[in-house]
Amino acid sequence: MTQAVLDQYLIGTTGEIFPLGNAGGFSGCQLWRLQGQGGDYCLRRWPTGTRPDRQRWIHDVLYFAHEHGCHPLVAPLRSRSGCSLVEHAGHCWELTPWATGSADFATRPSVDRLKSAIEFLANFHRVTARYHLKSSVSANLQQ
Repeated sequence: MTQAVLDQYLIGTTGEIFPLGNAGGFSGCQLWRLQGQGGDYCLRRWPTGTRPDRQRWIHDVLYFAHEHGCHPLVAPLRSRSGCSLVEHAGHCWELTPWATGSADFATRPSVDRLKSAIEFLANFHRVTARYHLKSSVSANLQQ
């Protein structure tokens, strides 16, 4: 099933596809790590019932943030058809470049690491607050 989704992207898988389960997350997603011609990738299958319109909106916000300097934010890749989300077998799927590192703050806490995380989060919020400025105004507000 994952190969049918990966065929929608221009990454040319080159190795094994490693199932990661939900990798300790709370979203209900299933994750796979794989190798492609451009490096490593993460394939994410959203749970049944995920609203594609909501996921596309989230992806648009991530693209906006990435384009406006929120690095090392990882944004989904676009499929062959130009979409950030592939619908297949009753699920929404997305593919992102693999983000290196590990969530190990609990075992390696430091003031500098906490400060860095908070600064990134604050910058993300500053940038994404401007996203709504480019969105259309609600019909209720136009009255």
